[in-house]
Amino acid sequence: MTDLNKGSFKILVAEDNEANQFLIKAITKSENWEITMVDDGEQAIEAYKSDSYDLILMDVQMPVLNGYEATRVIRGIEEEKGMHTPIIALTAYAMKSDKDQCIEAGMDDYIAKPFKRQQFIDIIRNALELKA
Repeated sequence: MTDLNKGSFKILVAEDNEANQFLIKAITKSENWEITMVDDGEQAIEAYKSDSYDLILMDVQMPVLNGYEATRVIRGIEEEKGMHTPIIALTAYAMKSDKDQCIEAGMDDYIAKPFKRQQFIDIIRNALELKA
């Protein structure tokens, strides 16, 4: 199995909040994962089309194109190519119905904000281990 601490994974992060971007960069830097940061769902789709990623962290509420819509577009592209990239929702909403909405949009998992560092790492590692 690939060592999750050796920087061998590329993660696309779609998050419009600067404080959350800073926090995510700090946490993932300590894990040596390669991060591409974008500010909205439209940019996430363009980044996805131009590069390959092992994981996508997708805020659900962003300007231009929200995370639900961006995920649906990415899943449509993947369906044509016969592939699947794990997408983990990032959201301030923590109700079961919110998680269900994320799953219905095509996301694989869910992280409620604010999150604890270890919880964040564990969810990402789980998704990357399944991919490896």
